[in-house]
Amino acid sequence: MSGLNIPRAWLRDVVLSESKVNGANFRMVEGERVLFDHVDLHEAEFSAAKLKLVCFFDCDLSQSEFSHVTLPGARFHGSSLAEIRGVEYLRDVVIESSEVLELALGVFSTFGISIDDERAFPDLT
Repeated sequence: MSGLNIPRAWLRDVVLSESKVNGANFRMVEGERVLFDHVDLHEAEFSAAKLKLVCFFDCDLSQSEFSHVTLPGARFHGSSLAEIRGVEYLRDVVIESSEVLELALGVFSTFGISIDDERAFPDLT
């Protein structure tokens, strides 16, 4: 289902399992009780989605877009969160400890925080 295009859809009691749905458009999707289990969602678009009781278990969400989402209590266990966009909108979600670094790097990037171990006076020119 690569490239699935269902913007503004209403999803209720939906399970996607062991699927390839990369590049999908879930923009402005609303719904509840949605489970993504072992799904390739690489580069998926979730902008302005409003999903209650959504779980992303063991999914590839790398380079996906989450700007302006509302996902209260969403669970991202076992998922790849590398280079996702819109991390500042992931409020009230749950991740597991192994995902902290990937998500933190996205937050740092969003806020222009650099990591540099070299001690040097900044060049202001």
